[in-house]
Amino acid sequence: MHIYSMSHKIHKNVTFGQSEFHLLGTHWLVSMSKEEEPFLIAPVANSDEFYAYKIIFKPDSGGKEWQLDRSIIKTIPEEHRQFVVKYPAGSVNQNLVPQFLRNFTVLDSRSIGKMPKRDIFFDLLGPLLREFGIHYVYVATTSLDTLRSHASSFTDTSTVTVIGGDTSLHEFVNALPPMQNKSVRFVVIPAGSGNALANSLGTHTPIHAIQRLFLSGLENFVPLMTFPVQFPHITTQAIVVASWGLHSRLVADADTPEMRERYEDATERFQVAARKNLDEIEQKYSSNNVLHSYLLFTCVSHLEESFNISPLASPPLFDKLFRLRIGPYETIAEQKTQLMKIMMSAYDDGKHIQNEEVEYDQVVGTAIITVDDQPEPMRQWCVDGKIVVCPPGQVKIGQPQPTFNGWKLLVLPG
Repeated sequence: MHIYSMSHKIHKNVTFGQSEFHLLGTHWLVSMSKEEEPFLIAPVANSDEFYAYKIIFKPDSGGKEWQLDRSIIKTIPEEHRQFVVKYPAGSVNQNLVPQFLRNFTVLDSRSIGKMPKRDIFFDLLGPLLREFGIHYVYVATTSLDTLRSHASSFTDTSTVTVIGGDTSLHEFVNALPPMQNKSVRFVVIPAGSGNALANSLGTHTPIHAIQRLFLSGLENFVPLMTFPVQFPHITTQAIVVASWGLHSRLVADADTPEMRERYEDATERFQVAARKNLDEIEQKYSSNNVLHSYLLFTCVSHLEESFNISPLASPPLFDKLFRLRIGPYETIAEQKTQLMKIMMSAYDDGKHIQNEEVEYDQVVGTAIITVDDQPEPMRQWCVDGKIVVCPPGQVKIGQPQPTFNGWKLLVLPG
């Protein structure tokens, strides 16, 4: 853990080097392509001037090299007023910092043993936090247990920014100790292999999430709904998804050490795993001797930015649980054709639910699923990107709730 002091300052025209953000599913700076448009504007402490913060791309770099630029402006154009921060930059007066930012933690989920090509925190978020006088605790994952260990030490109401994916948030929430009348407010900066929650909330890029952090107030946070998944041997709290079948199998296959070593691009790993599962493996999973190829429970709407898995989910308050089921196919050739057709129609604004082969409905009460005795790969569940091998027996999935272990959970939507 590193606790940073407030002595560091951002500098005008600081070059932050090469940064590649293609792995986030969309170029993270695509909305900032106009050099003349700032992404934040802040009043300067003890002055009638303003700081305008921009991202400026280097010519002929293909968007890979950029500078974070801070300039002084006298007036704010009407079309840029949406970017104005309500508190000043360049101040050390903590009374000017919003209350919800005074107990602030950044959890930076990093690849174990490998430095990322991009650095959202050190290149962008960290300098801006120091610029606005926000004290923070910075925690980088140095082992698989870092998030759980840090969460278990929480005893007071806090705001937590997670630079990572769904599994990072899952690990943190599930490790929160029992507590009463405390809350955690989450800001999710999408930087993981899976960013379903951020995409469902409308926060598609890191720059958008960072904008929201500085431009929002306490009133902008909404309840973060989670739902319990009780396996025969463990119980865990799901934030995004609990699945059994093709989805869980390809997540498991894409996340092996061998796949991570061979394919750095998460999208490529999932494509390779998907081809293998559709082309070579019969997707037949047995529950009370009834087969299915795809079974998924979720509160959120999107697993990817354009993959609308649950069109009836209602952002930003995902307080309803939906089930999506697809039966088995007689042959691998039919399976490949039909499942691919269904999955592709999910990219077409969620039209897959109109397919007569797809069962899609809201879950009322507790869903109970029996996992029959079958080979281990056919008993793999995915809970928020984490693979759980379920022993034969019952799985019980409960209704969404905005609290866990006595903590009130909130999140900042896009």
